[in-house]
Amino acid sequence: MKKTVITCLLILLISSAAVAQENNISLNFRNQKISDILLSLADLCGKSLVIDDSVSGTATFNFADADFDTALRRFTDYTRLYYEEKDGVYYISRIQVLPGNGEGLFTVNAEDVMPSVLVKELSRRMNTTIMADTFPAIPATVRIQNASPEMILRLVASRYDGYDLSFENGGYFIRNNGNLSDRKTDARFSITEKDGLYTLAAQKVPLSALITALFKKAAKEYSLVAKNNAALENLYYSNRDFQSLLQLILDQAGCDYTIKNDVYYIFDLQQKDVSKQLSTTQAYRLKYLSVTDVQNLFPSDLNAASLIRVDKNTNTFYLTGSAKETEPLVQFLTQIDVPLGDRFYGQYTFANIPVGTALPMIPKNMFLSDAVIIPNTSSFVTQTTKEKDTELRSFISKIDVQDSPRAVRLKYIKSEELVKYLPPAIDKSRVTVTGDTNVVFFTGNNEQYNRFLDSLAVLDQPDEQIRYQLLVVQYQNSDSKNLSASLSLSTTSDSPSAAITATLTNLFNISFDVVSQFGLQAAASFNAEITESRAKVLADTTLNGISGQDISFENKNIYRYRDIVAESSSDTYTSIVREISTGLTIKINGWVSGDEMITVSVSADLSKQGTTDSDSSDSSDSTDSTPPSTSEKTVTTNVRTKSGVPIIISGLLQAETEKTETRVPVLGSIPLLGMLFRTTKDSLATTELVIYLVPFVEHSGTTPMQEEKNIRSLYEKYVAE
Repeated sequence: MKKTVITCLLILLISSAAVAQENNISLNFRNQKISDILLSLADLCGKSLVIDDSVSGTATFNFADADFDTALRRFTDYTRLYYEEKDGVYYISRIQVLPGNGEGLFTVNAEDVMPSVLVKELSRRMNTTIMADTFPAIPATVRIQNASPEMILRLVASRYDGYDLSFENGGYFIRNNGNLSDRKTDARFSITEKDGLYTLAAQKVPLSALITALFKKAAKEYSLVAKNNAALENLYYSNRDFQSLLQLILDQAGCDYTIKNDVYYIFDLQQKDVSKQLSTTQAYRLKYLSVTDVQNLFPSDLNAASLIRVDKNTNTFYLTGSAKETEPLVQFLTQIDVPLGDRFYGQYTFANIPVGTALPMIPKNMFLSDAVIIPNTSSFVTQTTKEKDTELRSFISKIDVQDSPRAVRLKYIKSEELVKYLPPAIDKSRVTVTGDTNVVFFTGNNEQYNRFLDSLAVLDQPDEQIRYQLLVVQYQNSDSKNLSASLSLSTTSDSPSAAITATLTNLFNISFDVVSQFGLQAAASFNAEITESRAKVLADTTLNGISGQDISFENKNIYRYRDIVAESSSDTYTSIVREISTGLTIKINGWVSGDEMITVSVSADLSKQGTTDSDSSDSSDSTDSTPPSTSEKTVTTNVRTKSGVPIIISGLLQAETEKTETRVPVLGSIPLLGMLFRTTKDSLATTELVIYLVPFVEHSGTTPMQEEKNIRSLYEKYVAE
């Protein structure tokens, strides 16, 4: 588990360093798994990688390449791997199978591949059924060109003793022939005896066969009760007596023997018992240093914890293990257990920072031994020399300083918002809010201060500003109105190409760019409706607001009336003037997301005042004792759109009956008699309120004049070719 964590950390650090190299790949691996190296390279370059079961082992490699393909080619050549790219995916293997120069022929290259993995890959890539018995865990190397599947498989089978190839029912079978293996084994060892001394030469032989031959040669009785019949390899001993040779053979097989009644009983020996026989214990007494101080100095790769025991009373280390295990420990102790010479113990005190915080900041090469913290103080003691003492005290004077507060002026956000949204990496206790909302004080060292400024550069940014073009139109349909178009089209011959001119007189008085937003045909229709009084512009304005904040537009009339209140305690009456507001109210809240899209929440409220019996004045300041009736319609919507794309909100409909009176001049005004010269007509009028809203994201320093923008858009759309 520890090794895995270290490997992941190493890969993470390497990836971080590599990103800083921009276009170049810079990676350095030391004794890492080949699969981990390949996956790290692919992850860094954003490539898809597939590694099969044949890839194993470790490697040490340094990447310094400009692109992924070059780095991958160099590494696979170094590790004897092969790769193939299909549809953007790289397939890595230690086995290469290519079509040969002929039907049914293949070229195979594989180096140090386990036979079971090799057979499985050959079956898959040659699209042939191949079944095999269990192979020995001995890697195989195959290099063959333009060969049939049968020839390739015979080559693989011949690598291992006792394996034969056969073709049955359309498939290949590799079987283990045990008899052949036994016959070959017998010829692989020899035992000779001369003057009671034995000579043994064996390449690969089972324990049972070797014991049988040895006891037969020595004419001795034995009983083999060991269950382990291990295959022993490469045994060469000369001029050994019987018991010495037997002990050497049994040590190799993990067995031992005992003699009872001149019969040798051979039995299994646990591995730990073998280790005990090879282990020795030796005492190493320190002369100049304390075992307590030295115990924590052993390098971790020496595995000292499992090999040493400490006796503090005698200042002695007891080392238990084989000679190979204990020899590095003895060499290490010999090197450090030397007279102190010019060394002495020095005490070092911190005035401004805790000693526990400061010690990890001091480089390890400044210490000659472990630093010991004095309890309940800000001091520590360590072994040093005059040169090290001067170097250490100079370094402590640089880090043991009290941080002075630094003033930081904010540009766009307030100090309260900054403290609220600081990331966890910044300690909020180091930020002090002042009475000035644009100034804070930061207390910390240079590294902390620079980290704070980096975070501030992200947070202290201006909010996006949104400009809204707003047009509110009331459309009216009445059975008493006659319509006529006011759009005239003509062709001019002054230009080589025909140009269309349109008379849109009423639109020139509107700031809202109707032509650019809805096109020429819609603009002409809208102009005609205004001309025939079927459309009335209630609002035509431009609003500006900050992203995420509410803005509103109101176009209201105020009606005042007198409310008579009777006093219950007396017969007196008092009057109060009250107000009723009617008209149009629009509330807008827009928010700009990171992809320059605008999410807009729009709420429109239209209220209308009814008539009263005494409605005889057109002044909005007139008062009346009877409150009028009112009607109110509200629509609310949320929409997400791009900058400059219009939003249309409709559906506020209202039906009313209109009275139209026609009279003959002079005669129609005569009381009573004038009724003969007057005609009254009732008509049904339906009104609809439509809101046109176009939001724009305003970038500082880039907003042109609206008039110039309208002229340019009309020219590019209808004149320029």
